[in-house]
Amino acid sequence: MTTYLLTYNPDRWEWDELDDNVVRLKKKGYFDGRWNFGTNFRRVAVGDRVFALRQTKEPKGIVAAGHVSSKPRKDIHYSDKKKTSWYVDVRFDALVSLEHILPVTALAKGKLQGVPLKTRGSGAAIESGVADALETAWKAHLGSKGVPARKSASATTPSDNA
Repeated sequence: MTTYLLTYNPDRWEWDELDDNVVRLKKKGYFDGRWNFGTNFRRVAVGDRVFALRQTKEPKGIVAAGHVSSKPRKDIHYSDKKKTSWYVDVRFDALVSLEHILPVTALAKGKLQGVPLKTRGSGAAIESGVADALETAWKAHLGSKGVPARKSASATTPSDNA
């Protein structure tokens, strides 16, 4: 299993339904979403771990984690209907509101310095030792915010976005 960093720039796309999605995850134990995967789409596999990073605008940091639940597929680009882009489905097992974000400042210490925070595109691979440190930091952060640690939702369970 490989771990990837999914990114989003709120100046180009804002996660408007984030708080509603947090509520949905609390009720169901997971949240299914679709994410632009960038240039690493050829390597991503069902079951790979992903973390979602909000960039460029405060608060910046990790807002979600989950597993890839589909093979990559081409679709219309989210911001330019004349272009296409590669997407994967993601089953998120943890999702927090912006006030509970794991800030990038917490990712600037020790092994976490290896998290590719300045990546311009979504889907940057994270080295395994760094990924382990990120997983540990994420679980500790969730616990400090009172967000229950969940067993990672199965990436192969059929999508239930209805």
